[in-house]
Amino acid sequence: MNDEADNSGFSLPDRIKPPAKTGRPSIYSAELGAEICRRIARGNSVRAIARMDDMPSLETIYDWVNSSRSFAEEFFRARVQSAHAVVDHCFAIADDSSNDTRTIHTRGGDTIEHADREWIDRSKLRVGFRQWFASRLNPARYGEKTQVEHSGSIELKLGLRLDDALRYRDTFMTPQVIDGVTTPAAIEDESA
Repeated sequence: MNDEADNSGFSLPDRIKPPAKTGRPSIYSAELGAEICRRIARGNSVRAIARMDDMPSLETIYDWVNSSRSFAEEFFRARVQSAHAVVDHCFAIADDSSNDTRTIHTRGGDTIEHADREWIDRSKLRVGFRQWFASRLNPARYGEKTQVEHSGSIELKLGLRLDDALRYRDTFMTPQVIDGVTTPAAIEDESA
């Protein structure tokens, strides 16, 4: 046995070693970045991922987003995809009616099913927030659709109103023969 003495004169055998330092990963790798993005796309929040033992801290993940262009692109693509998982979760919440009612036992021994308004309102809140969040993650797919209506007249760059332009077209674009000279519109007409 090979012994080492420390300052106190106490020696440790070679086979007894202090435990290896273990901790969260802090060095970026493409594989770890891809796994983080897969979890985000499945609907996990970055905060929830950072709480997992095998994942880097929240600060480290955002440091990687700021320092690696390829990871940032993959990260934001995963955030957009995660909107689909959020919407799927909305369906699960809305379809779950297991706690919508509660059973009340009366003194007479009867049971009454009573709507649990608190649970129903909480479910509405959960679905509403997820809908809002999905619209922010993927506005093209889940955002509010806006429709623009126009009223009034449209003026051409020449300063003509549309109805004036139509009169101009009807007057000058119809085939005409003036003083024995055929206009261009008439030439087009003759070739037809």
